[in-house]
Amino acid sequence: MEINTFSLATAKTPLIKLPSSIQTIIFLLKEDIKNQKLFNSLREIGLEDSPYQSDLCSVILPAIGLDSDNDETISLYIALLKKYSAASEPTVTSFTEQAFHLYAELSSFNKQAEYDNHPNG
Repeated sequence: MEINTFSLATAKTPLIKLPSSIQTIIFLLKEDIKNQKLFNSLREIGLEDSPYQSDLCSVILPAIGLDSDNDETISLYIALLKKYSAASEPTVTSFTEQAFHLYAELSSFNKQAEYDNHPNG
């Protein structure tokens, strides 16, 4: 199993070994953040609404345990994607860090939903 690593000199997030399923989700989030950043930049220069923008929401949300058919969840994902895309710099490290933070926030939303729906909660 290959583990993604960062240079210790430039890492702002702690180095930890993640399960491959989480690495895959973070990779997909990173790609969605990069894609969002690219298309936001294209919109800024006047190139609007390309039909080629990917949408990984339907893959990412179920992998985290969230309902990809729920409009509220999709709206949350889009808002967070925009937030972390805007905060990212065009570097691999920045995209990966933002993807990790996005994953953490989506996971905490999932945990809160589980708590709210628990019969003893």
